[in-house]
Amino acid sequence: MSMEDASADSPDSDLSGLSASAGFAAVARLLGVGDQAGDGTGGGAGKMVRAHHKIVRVHNTAGSFAAMLCAELAALPGHARPLVAVTADEPSAQALARDLRFFLANAAVGPENDPTAPSRVAHLPWLETAPWADVSPDRRAIVQRMSTLFRLSQGMAAEVLVASALALARRVVPRAAYADLVDVVQKGEEIDRDALIGKLVQGGYARMPVVEDPGTFAVRGGVIDAFVPLYRFPLRVELFGDLVESIRFFDPETQRTMRAVDEVYVHPVRETVRTRNDRLRDRILEAGDLAEHPSSKTRAILDQIDKGEDFFGIEALTPAFHERMASIAEYLPEGALLFVDEPDACIEALDAELDEGAESYRARLAEHRLAFPPEDFYVSVDELRALFDRGQRVE
Repeated sequence: MSMEDASADSPDSDLSGLSASAGFAAVARLLGVGDQAGDGTGGGAGKMVRAHHKIVRVHNTAGSFAAMLCAELAALPGHARPLVAVTADEPSAQALARDLRFFLANAAVGPENDPTAPSRVAHLPWLETAPWADVSPDRRAIVQRMSTLFRLSQGMAAEVLVASALALARRVVPRAAYADLVDVVQKGEEIDRDALIGKLVQGGYARMPVVEDPGTFAVRGGVIDAFVPLYRFPLRVELFGDLVESIRFFDPETQRTMRAVDEVYVHPVRETVRTRNDRLRDRILEAGDLAEHPSSKTRAILDQIDKGEDFFGIEALTPAFHERMASIAEYLPEGALLFVDEPDACIEALDAELDEGAESYRARLAEHRLAFPPEDFYVSVDELRALFDRGQRVE
């Protein structure tokens, strides 16, 4: 059911004139999770019923009211987590995520000093730099995207996932292939120190003298510090020979150790990591032939990749590192509820991005430079519509 022809099953709910609690209760009942007695609470006082309406359209939800509505929707029973909240642009997504953290009271579930406590609100950032630009994407955004994907893949999702339409439309590493890249370090196991360091380098972690930022690591003899962005604090692995003697989190400002744990996950922080069944060499050679790129330069790029080097512009070659690039839909659970702010504007934003991408792709080929087409980096408009239509939606 597309958004254009869904009106027969899409009640419009104008919340003007209603109190916030009454408005939320009305939306809950239309979604099929309000109580049958109609007591106006929208809660569990009466018998819970299954959904009747696939799409509920709500008006007058500008500003922070949208965040308040999302916080209420996230608490509704009967839906898989996370609630997926989509906005038409990145500034709106950032504002919604910020407001949601306020309405959900705490930024994380659990004590503030618990390094493993998950965030209640996850933001999947947009990569502002286009794949065909001469500028590398913001490393922090890539790190955050990879961390969010890991949580989704492991069922560690936040209560709400916030993303702009373009952030949601950007293709990602296939879920099954991502799982191959994740390692687990356990206290008491024997590991190869150099192999662990190599795993961090391969996964995109930057080696630094001192670990302060997510996606970095440091080595001092038998001590390996790494800031896996999955966690709120960096971790310190102490080795006695090849034996993992202890794993502790530490404060990056004071470098003082904190809570000890028995095991930690280590996931990659970049997409340019080769995964199962990739055709990297063939795809890059094919792209070079199509662009009439100098063969000597193409071979030099392949040599850099074979050596595991991270070089300027490597992100433009991301599709070659994987058998295919996947939709974020692979990471979202069935039955997840969606909140889509201005769905028409979301579709228009992707349509414009695809048109601009096609033009940039053609220009790059004309300049005899390696490039991959927009469909390798973004889902189509129809795929985004299908993602919006996969479950119940409030818009």
